[in-house]
Amino acid sequence: MTTLQTTPLAAVLDLENLLHTARGVSPAAVRTQFLEIAAWVHALGEVRYAVGCCDYWLAKILAPVAAEAGVRIFPGPIGRDRADGELLRRAADIPDSAEVLIVGSGDRAFAGLLADQALAGRRTVVIGRSRSIATALRAAAHHVIELADPAAAVRRAA
Repeated sequence: MTTLQTTPLAAVLDLENLLHTARGVSPAAVRTQFLEIAAWVHALGEVRYAVGCCDYWLAKILAPVAAEAGVRIFPGPIGRDRADGELLRRAADIPDSAEVLIVGSGDRAFAGLLADQALAGRRTVVIGRSRSIATALRAAAHHVIELADPAAAVRRAA
């Protein structure tokens, strides 16, 4: 994908959520699906800030491709909503120059962040797995991108 516009943007990516299906298949499937997500992010504008949170296993698998894609990974132990909390903290570091905020997740924990960013004048986009985006998150976003059936990406990588 090529960049469609030069709008400055920031992205916070819940990689445990986005890569849930692929992690059950293989490391190659994880990398393939991550690169598809990164391509969407880059197609939406000029990336000024991109962070992803995940567990240590995913971080090890993603480190080489994430660096090339310009996504800084913050690994941690597996824990219920741990990545969500870390990403919400990292959202405080979004540069003022970002006109668009992309949230890569389906978790409703990000609905408040999107609502606040919209009130501050930023456009908001959610990228999530089809049929896995919370209603509140969908409602808070200006635009929602549903990823293609993750099983298709998994089959291509396997």
